[in-house]
Amino acid sequence: MRKKNTTPAGATPATDAARTIYQLKICLDNVRPSVWRRVAVRGDASLDVLSDVMQCVMGWEGWHAHAFTINKTTYGDRGFGGDDCVETDYTVADVVSAAGTQFRYEYDFGDSWIHTITVEKISTLSTPRKELARCTGGKNACPPDDCGGPYGYYELLKACRNPRHPQHEEMLEWLGDGFDPAEFSQEAADIKLKAVLRLRRHDQRG
Repeated sequence: MRKKNTTPAGATPATDAARTIYQLKICLDNVRPSVWRRVAVRGDASLDVLSDVMQCVMGWEGWHAHAFTINKTTYGDRGFGGDDCVETDYTVADVVSAAGTQFRYEYDFGDSWIHTITVEKISTLSTPRKELARCTGGKNACPPDDCGGPYGYYELLKACRNPRHPQHEEMLEWLGDGFDPAEFSQEAADIKLKAVLRLRRHDQRG
């Protein structure tokens, strides 16, 4: 598959993509109460950057493989598979052309955490914004890595909430102190995201 330029109408690939902001709502499928985040991402952010952004604001540890599915095409890292759909080769502006677009992100192919991403709004700034991405909202804590997917998370919470459950003490010990499924701080997530993006810039400069 050849790389396509699908930036919004009237945009030039490099300059205008950097001025174009995509407001994305990320929802974790099959988890109740709903776990979601809202981010604002520059159009020139590559899909591997978007993956880092999502993992950071959701609260994933980043230990596992992942992939995007956009318009029936899968984009992953170089170890994932497709030679023509490596996520570093595509930007958000390359693969998303209109507000209302939805696409999928899977994290951890064993636990299979599926995220539905909705493009809520696309706006154009007069000059490029310095930050590649910001976290602007969200609700509820992300499940812990390696808890067994949505069903495993449900069973984990059930055990933790019931002192008479046979795995109550074991699950509390596995979770560690301080896990609250209702906890989320937009400010803390944005601070963490800024640190992650700074580290990426530092690593790229060598």
